[in-house]
Amino acid sequence: MMKFYYFHIENYIATCYNEIKKTVERKQKMQNQSKRPTGNSAIREMNRKKILTYIRRNSPVSRHVMCKEIGISAATATRIVEQLLKEGLVRESSSPDGEGTEKTEVVKRSVGRNPVALELVSEAKYCFGINLSKQTLGIALIDFCLNTVDKYVTSTSDIMQVDELLQLIGDVVEGMITSRKLSKKKIMGFGVGTPGFVDTRTGNVEKFAISKFASLPIKKYLENRFGLPAIVDNNANTRMLGEQWTGFASHCKNAIFVVNSEGVGSGILCNGHILKNTNRYTAGLGHISVNFEGELCTCGSRGCVELYCGTEYLEKKAFRITGEKERFSYRELAKLVEQGDERFVPLFETAAMAMSSGLTSLITIICPEVIILSGNLFDVSDYYYERVVELTKEKIGIITYQPVFQRRRVRDGIYEIGAAALFFQNYFDQ
Repeated sequence: MMKFYYFHIENYIATCYNEIKKTVERKQKMQNQSKRPTGNSAIREMNRKKILTYIRRNSPVSRHVMCKEIGISAATATRIVEQLLKEGLVRESSSPDGEGTEKTEVVKRSVGRNPVALELVSEAKYCFGINLSKQTLGIALIDFCLNTVDKYVTSTSDIMQVDELLQLIGDVVEGMITSRKLSKKKIMGFGVGTPGFVDTRTGNVEKFAISKFASLPIKKYLENRFGLPAIVDNNANTRMLGEQWTGFASHCKNAIFVVNSEGVGSGILCNGHILKNTNRYTAGLGHISVNFEGELCTCGSRGCVELYCGTEYLEKKAFRITGEKERFSYRELAKLVEQGDERFVPLFETAAMAMSSGLTSLITIICPEVIILSGNLFDVSDYYYERVVELTKEKIGIITYQPVFQRRRVRDGIYEIGAAALFFQNYFDQ
């Protein structure tokens, strides 16, 4: 069994901690500055986001309850709500907040007019959430209530040209707009989650999926073709954003999202903010070194988590185990391991040990309330998921409290919602 040095990465942990501390302090400073009254318009915008956010989370809700909960005067709320009604973002409903029994409804109708509640108008705004990986493309049309209205998923394993991929994305989007007869005035834009080195300013993606494409100018393509804005970020970050908005981390300040497919990525929620732009890639789980004597990784380090857990690496190592006589996909390997195939159980055991060692390093820094394990390998292998959870719990032991582990299936839809949430942030105070 490979020896993993998960307690001997002081330099890496110190570097990560300093980067996280600086990022959090910068975010908090910006947040505090944004809270300072810089004029009536700034205060009004802040209150507007508070109201929209409260309605989104508690719809349908009465004005009285909303004002009491978020601490806004009735007069201020009335002015803002009237504007939201005029813009078509909110509508009035006859269903009062917090009171839904049939008996109560009958009594209210007998004594007078039902209290008017507020709810979001789902069809008021739309956003396209685009999720990319080395093998898969997912495109979803998301409405203002974060419901998935339309969705398209396909394999991209046979696409080897950048122009072909961009054309496919554009044609699918065009088809959804046409079939739904959507006005572009209602479309906020395109949120894109993609692997690779993402420049969030230009939206250009370098080394897409490590080596498939040298560059992916998806922001430029979408904006030129549709005349709508696009925001691009690393897909581990957008997936964490989806969990923060509608998933397992919706009530958390600190959380870790892990995606384990061809490679290993992580999105980190720290003090309510998603860490990014520290290395233009991702928060770093896949390239934590857990074996200083391991093989050389594409990042330049040795013994990275990804070298043991990535599905492509597992397939290559299984090929060596069989004496290069048989080739198995990671799906086939997972089935064989479930059946107790002694040739490949050690392979998955080593992968689980590497993943848990990398996770332990992050847990000691972040102290997450929840850890979400996702990706193709977690999808197909119960053995792998259970061993990662078990080994991680053993390693953290007395170091910190026990976080909650959750499993997110790839096709649950959170990936595309997270990408679309890049735009919803402009409307809501998450």
